[in-house]
Amino acid sequence: IYLIDKDGKVKWKKEMAEKIHGKALAIASRKGNELEILFSTSTKIYLLDEAGNNVGKFPVSLSFKASNAVSVVDYDSNGEYRFLIAESNKRVYNYTHKGDPVNGWEAVPMNDVITAPIRYFRTKGLDYIVLVDRSGNVNLLDRKGKSQVKFKQKFKSLYANNYQLQVENTLNGSSLYALDSSGICTRLYFSGKLEKNELSVKGN
Repeated sequence: IYLIDKDGKVKWKKEMAEKIHGKALAIASRKGNELEILFSTSTKIYLLDEAGNNVGKFPVSLSFKASNAVSVVDYDSNGEYRFLIAESNKRVYNYTHKGDPVNGWEAVPMNDVITAPIRYFRTKGLDYIVLVDRSGNVNLLDRKGKSQVKFKQKFKSLYANNYQLQVENTLNGSSLYALDSSGICTRLYFSGKLEKNELSVKGN
């Protein structure tokens, strides 16, 4: 991994023993104006400062192989980051900015492994963590990992193993959606309603 400044100069490089999953994420350091770099591999979560040094207790070694890339949540926009990652045992693990497991996190396993990104949204003052497993099962968790909503409908239309959120001012009006390679947009509302629509592109 390389850190390159705005002038194109390599500030440092770090040899990695494993391939990085997903993207490296830049987050604001709690020390001031500096940035930190968050990323994960199949066995570890890394957090580096701008000099390339490990932060806190990072890298964190995972008990099982990661099945997706690490995600970051900052519930109150105050730098109290939470780092979430799914592992091959179908569970999601949650770590603090210092590299410690989050106290009280109680997430139960999904029915299948989670390879899609873990996403977060807030509506009506409540926080929701979105999980979608490989079989299309969807679960919404609160900050403690407790299930808030489970769905009978499955969301099997992940294209490139990804999906997006549309957040409205109510939970039932909010949804997750994905566009597949044939141009079909599948949308699952958090009310449980499932919609499929074909998108057409009009010529000039």
